[in-house]
Amino acid sequence: MKPTVALLSAAVFAQACTKETAAPINRVTLRRTGGSTFELIPGPGQPPFCLAFTVAKTGVTRQLTMTSSNTSFTCPEGKPVDARGYKVPQTDGPVKVYTLFTSAPVNAASIAQQIIEAPDRQKLSLMNMRVHGNAVLDASDFEPREDQVPEIGNIIEAEAADAGGPIP
Repeated sequence: MKPTVALLSAAVFAQACTKETAAPINRVTLRRTGGSTFELIPGPGQPPFCLAFTVAKTGVTRQLTMTSSNTSFTCPEGKPVDARGYKVPQTDGPVKVYTLFTSAPVNAASIAQQIIEAPDRQKLSLMNMRVHGNAVLDASDFEPREDQVPEIGNIIEAEAADAGGPIP
């Protein structure tokens, strides 16, 4: 009986060791829209409200989202959080973009203060924060690049030629 138990234990252990780990959850997609600009797109199944912040290695912390009532945004999945997007000054250098999703609106200033007071803003976790209800925190990296200045007239002329004549 002992060899059977040992063999069964070895099989269970081998199966446990070969199990694939779950793929990381894609809470938010950070999509670059320009050299120094991006938009945040919530993934499926996230709580409906969010706040976003950037934290530079120099310590500069910027709050990206806040409504006129000083609360978090409504963040429907698959749609950019703010239609205007966000810009990171090149002087900030590489930043961490933190997106906090919550089940109910939260006070944006309170969360901002918690982030500013955190001992290591480059390694924030939900455990460091005081948030009511269900909450998840996502961290993304973003490095601003120089924005490309469009050449005025080139595209318009090309479109005019394609359309069969000059633009009035």
